[in-house]
Amino acid sequence: MIILEKLIMLMIDICTDKLTTLYLKEDIGYFRNQCQYQSMNLLEKVLTYLRKKCESVFNELEKEFPFDVLVKYISDDPAKENL
Repeated sequence: MIILEKLIMLMIDICTDKLTTLYLKEDIGYFRNQCQYQSMNLLEKVLTYLRKKCESVFNELEKEFPFDVLVKYISDDPAKENL
């Protein structure tokens, strides 16, 4: 189970570096299902790691772009293609 935890953390690192969540949601769902039978502490640890990585990426982007641009990018606003 520890190997799976390390793999998920590496996947989080890769996804935050590339700013993509293509497979991350599915992989974390699989990891959650595995943790339900083994250890919920591992799931908590991985989700805390994910939250910290997301916050750090958002803070870096916030330094680079103004707040209103980030809000448009995150929202479902069709005008975000102009960014």
